[in-house]
Amino acid sequence: MEGGVGGEVDHLAGERATAQFDVEHMKVAWAGSRHAVDVADRMARLVASDPVTITFSLFLSFFAQIDR
Repeated sequence: MEGGVGGEVDHLAGERATAQFDVEHMKVAWAGSRHAVDVADRMARLVASDPVTITFSLFLSFFAQIDR
């Protein structure tokens, strides 16, 4: 099967296309508990919806680029 990196043959493309997994279960396994996933999700949504946080993040990323 074509479509690998750099035009190489991708032998696992068919397997990846038919793979099924539950992302929610993966999140819980990574975070350690359902509660940890819920708390992290709520915090991320709060930060993403706060215009001050977004502006401050852009400000910090701007100066991080200058510092390099």
